[in-house]
Amino acid sequence: FIYYRLKSKYFSDYVISGAQGSANQASVTLEHIFGFKVIMPDKKNKKNLFPILIKINESISKSTTENYYLSLLKELLLSKLATLQE
Repeated sequence: FIYYRLKSKYFSDYVISGAQGSANQASVTLEHIFGFKVIMPDKKNKKNLFPILIKINESISKSTTENYYLSLLKELLLSKLATLQE
């Protein structure tokens, strides 16, 4: 649950809001990062949430794998197309 919370745009925006310094060397203090509030679900909701998060992870993993192979296929097809046009 914490992983998904920290991966959210809300957390990203929170970290960026605490950045100090120039864009090239921006830094964020640990105090700011640890100040991020995460509301944990109770035991009952954790049990209900866990299977949903597993399905989401499986879906993300499947999509990532499919995208990887589709990219490989795209490169192969483009290279074949380029050799046909010569």
